[in-house]
Amino acid sequence: MEGTLIGERASEQTISEEELEEKFLNEMADKSGIVLVTTSSQNIDRLVTIFRAAKRSGRMFIIDFYTAEILEILKKYANLPNAEWRRIRVCFPGPLAKRFEQLGLQEIISRHRANGIRWERINDIRERMVMVIRPGFLPQLKRFINLEGAVWIYSMWRGYLNRSKPLKNMKNYLEDNGVKFCFMHTSGHAAISDLKRLVEAMRPEFVIPIHSFYPQNYERYFDNVKKLDDGEEFSLGYVLTKSEQVTDIDSNC
Repeated sequence: MEGTLIGERASEQTISEEELEEKFLNEMADKSGIVLVTTSSQNIDRLVTIFRAAKRSGRMFIIDFYTAEILEILKKYANLPNAEWRRIRVCFPGPLAKRFEQLGLQEIISRHRANGIRWERINDIRERMVMVIRPGFLPQLKRFINLEGAVWIYSMWRGYLNRSKPLKNMKNYLEDNGVKFCFMHTSGHAAISDLKRLVEAMRPEFVIPIHSFYPQNYERYFDNVKKLDDGEEFSLGYVLTKSEQVTDIDSNC
């Protein structure tokens, strides 16, 4: 069982995406400049939240081609925002494009050109834009984007700001240019109260801590904790009955 919020992150905010959408909307609604948002391209719920808030505020949603590709792959599973939608356009950050070309993935870049938008155009109508950015966008931001009246919304774990030099550099540049900084995030990890509810419902023989910096703290909340070191092998000790063994053989031959 994971325990990301066990330990120093126990007090981390865990509001709903719906509540977060309202916060995004309030911040976007009265800004005279571009709205920049830093979040993970793999945080699909957050991308939907940002898009919904952008649409409600009358702004277009700008994503890079990597984010566009993720949404393109997933759109067959859900009605997710994608680059073909009228209020979404795709940008092409230089460092990211260079990395894709080095990996032989030029086809992805080319495919999303049809829904692309030039950096000059983003700047021309920046007061109507919400753009997802990462540190690799910095060269284009410096060259093309007027940051007057802009706001930067950071929507990831705060700890990355202290651990990532590229994020620090981007934060410093934006702050030096008078861009307002806002932190708007909710964790996707389970709170301690939810973990306790899970254990009470499942009644496991034991709980093995994973994905946590504080596995020793599990014993404060659970009685049946079994701690394992990284790389340590552990057998669940499940023995198949004779009929299960036959079924298993049949299904694999």
